[in-house]
Amino acid sequence: MDRSIHSLSASDFASHDLVVIAWMESLARASELMAEKQVRHLPVVDDQDVIVGILSDRDLNRALHAGSDTTLAEARVRDFMSWPVEAIREDQSIQEAARVMISRKISSLVVTDDQKVVGIITTEDILKAFLGDVTPEQVEEKHGLRDEIEAALYNSPIGPIAHQLAVYGV
Repeated sequence: MDRSIHSLSASDFASHDLVVIAWMESLARASELMAEKQVRHLPVVDDQDVIVGILSDRDLNRALHAGSDTTLAEARVRDFMSWPVEAIREDQSIQEAARVMISRKISSLVVTDDQKVVGIITTEDILKAFLGDVTPEQVEEKHGLRDEIEAALYNSPIGPIAHQLAVYGV
C-alpha cells in the first residue's frame, strides 16, 4: 500500500456493490443470501428502496435463539434488523469509521455521499486496511500499537470470535 493509513477514507475500503434485502423478506431468505454472497451484513430496504436498517449474522443468531415458535421462513427481516442505520461520509477517515464502530459497539457502517448510499464498511474491512499498511516489523517498532489494535479488536463486536481464534492458535 503506497498511502499511509492516516490518509485513507472509509470509502477506500468499503464494499461498493451492495447486497440488500427487502424488509418484508423472510430470515430464511436473508440467511441464504448471506451464504450465497459471502457477506455478514445486509442493508435492509423498504418498499421505496430506502435503507431502513441492517441485518447482520448476529441478528440472525438472535432470531434463532429468540425462544419463539416462529421459524426463519416465517420470521421477517424487519422484526430482527438493527436500526436506525449508522452511517459515515465517504470522505471521513478509516480511523473515524473504526472509532464509531467501537464506541457504538457495531460491526458495520453504511458509507454515504451527500445522503446517497455508496457502500458499506465492516470491521473486517477496517482490519484489512490496518493489516495491509503495517508490517510485523513496524508493529514491533511502534511501541504500543499492537496493544492498541488488540484492545480495539477485543472490545469490538468481533472480539469474542478473535479471542476464540487466539485460544485455538489461529
